[in-house]
Amino acid sequence: MIVGSAVAVSPFAAASITYLLFERRFRMFWAGAPLPAVEVRVAAPYRMGTVVPGHTHKAPSIVRWAAISCFFFGQMFVPGLLLGLIGLVAMGVGLISIPGLIVAARLWAAGIHLLKGTPEAIGKARSAARWSVQLNSLISVVCIAGGVFTGVAYLRTSYYEREDLGALLVVLALTQAYAIGSFAQAALIARATHDLVSDDELSREDVLPRWMRSALSRRDARRSLA
Repeated sequence: MIVGSAVAVSPFAAASITYLLFERRFRMFWAGAPLPAVEVRVAAPYRMGTVVPGHTHKAPSIVRWAAISCFFFGQMFVPGLLLGLIGLVAMGVGLISIPGLIVAARLWAAGIHLLKGTPEAIGKARSAARWSVQLNSLISVVCIAGGVFTGVAYLRTSYYEREDLGALLVVLALTQAYAIGSFAQAALIARATHDLVSDDELSREDVLPRWMRSALSRRDARRSLA
């Protein structure tokens, strides 16, 4: 029980510790940056003005949350590497884990880039998110196709032959759930960095694919009407 709890908590603890180590170190990059301007009513009637309410001393909260998520997903490099090494012994199957290892390493580094907040660093973080979306889109296609074929086979086999197919369905479902979490994490990076790059950069380097941007736009529109 204790060992199981420790294993379940350790990824969150490791991501939090990594964040704490780097966040304070890179606060200097944010010190003195103006907060977003807000509109206030001035003395003249029906007149509004914009003022800067103050200056920051650390990264905005959404940037910090995005950085923690990068450390959480990026640390999957370690178990992925171990599984890949085991897979190499099994007729080189572990080679398929290489793209995932590259994305995990880029995401972990993206956490540091986000906390730095420089234009170059932000660009690298957004690039890591794009890599993640592309890889997990491919993984989703494989999981959905594999789930359909495995589900059909599961229904057509006898009760005593379903154990292995049921285990495969569970693996595919967990893999798809991780991919969905990765999409959400990429969307968080996109939202966190939206105000940190110019419009020209946004038009050239969209983090999310068109279908994800359309879905998020529809969600925001529904929330605005609620």
